[in-house]
Amino acid sequence: MTVVILPTAATGDIDATPLERIVGRLMALSRSGVVLTTLTGGYLTGTTYTTESLLNTANGNLILAALLMWVIFAIFVEIGRRKLVSGLQAKRVRAPVAASRRSFQLATGVSILLLVDIGLLTANMII
Repeated sequence: MTVVILPTAATGDIDATPLERIVGRLMALSRSGVVLTTLTGGYLTGTTYTTESLLNTANGNLILAALLMWVIFAIFVEIGRRKLVSGLQAKRVRAPVAASRRSFQLATGVSILLLVDIGLLTANMII
């Protein structure tokens, strides 16, 4: 979204209707991803860690950080979507893209940090 769709929309190469569909699909993926990872991660955490090990170990801290980052990611995507969709409903593209760009950029940054966090957690499990 941040690298391909928003820059293309900012130049006016995408109309409001297709962009609205793309944003709808992004939201479905984002929301389902947050729910699925929270449920599966919560189950694994609940069966693997105690409260003490979750708070006092590196792996526990990485898991808590991942949970926090998922929530922050979802918030940024929702804020970006809200800013984008409000303008798209008025059949405007460039102004809503400009208004939502920062939220999507922050969501992208959080997702990269989340990948690093999960990578560190996985590497520690393998070693």
